Amino acid sequence: VAVIGALTWPILLLLVLAVYAASFWKTARGLKSEGVAANEAPRHAAFLTLSKIPNAIGMIRYHWRRLSHAQRRIIEYKKEVTCMAVSKVRVGLIGAGHIASWHAYALRATDGVEITAVCDPSQAAGKALSDRLGVRLFSDVADLIDAGVCDAVHILTPPHLHHPLALQCLRGGLHVLVEKPVATSAEETAEIQAVALENGVRFHAGHNFMGLPSYDRLKRMLAKGELGRVSVAEVHWCLPLAPLRSGPFGIWLLREPKNLLLELGPHLMGFIVDLFGVPDIQSVHLSKPVDLPGHDTRHQAWRIAAQAGDVDVTLTLSMVETIDDRALTIRGSAGRARLDFASDTLVVESENASELVLNPLRKQLDLSW
Repeated sequence: VAVIGALTWPILLLLVLAVYAASFWKTARGLKSEGVAANEAPRHAAFLTLSKIPNAIGMIRYHWRRLSHAQRRIIEYKKEVTCMAVSKVRVGLIGAGHIASWHAYALRATDGVEITAVCDPSQAAGKALSDRLGVRLFSDVADLIDAGVCDAVHILTPPHLHHPLALQCLRGGLHVLVEKPVATSAEETAEIQAVALENGVRFHAGHNFMGLPSYDRLKRMLAKGELGRVSVAEVHWCLPLAPLRSGPFGIWLLREPKNLLLELGPHLMGFIVDLFGVPDIQSVHLSKPVDLPGHDTRHQAWRIAAQAGDVDVTLTLSMVETIDDRALTIRGSAGRARLDFASDTLVVESENASELVLNPLRKQLDLSW
């Protein structure tokens, strides 16, 4: 970059002189061929050539600005690459269960991040994951914080442990991502957020589906008003839950009836709160009861009706044997959008003049299978 900058003006000056010398001689020859006296042609040629200088200066200034901008971008890019290479964010995984493998995969696919530690009180589970990742193993969160090997942590333990672990890590100066549900009450979640602000670190909930590219496209469409005035929003989570029928029955998910909603509900409610704000819950309907060992009943279907401003909201949880249908549907005055968040697919249906007036039959044929 320095060499280019030093040579730019001399090179430009030589090019300009060469171009104008060639232009002068070409103009002079042309004037002679048109009958201008030989002694007058050079003077007229010089005048015509010099008259082009203001435009040339403007062009030089334009290209110089572009070159300077390119140089700045090269320098900025080199700084960014250097920064990324030198200062990666070091992340520790607290909890070595099934979901930890998903987080490890995502982190390793993310630039500027490296996994540096695993923490789990179970020596067997922790060692299996830390050996696979090639990182340090801790059995106690306090030891992980004191070791100074992490800038951030992902808390991937059973939900009833999220609150105390999050507070401990935030007060230890670590950024924290907490798997959903963040906590078992709104009060605990609010305290986590408050402690993060007090300590100048970041806290984030692990809403994986809200980071999908298809969801970003849907949000942009809504922001531009492409669906018109939204009247209805429906979110479905229809997916069999095997532990309800075959166990293990002692996991946190099945210890209390509310845990099913705490575990799965954030996927549905997160979309609504993000798009329309906190809704007013109007009714909750439970169905499809099943008895766990000890005659402990759980309902396999939840239907929640709510209102978010002018938008009618329906949330459906169905854990019976059915095909996978996890989708967000938004109906507006100008179109309908269906986000299949399980497969990261967005389908938008809208009507145009042809479909409304000229050829309604074609529309129906297009929609049929």
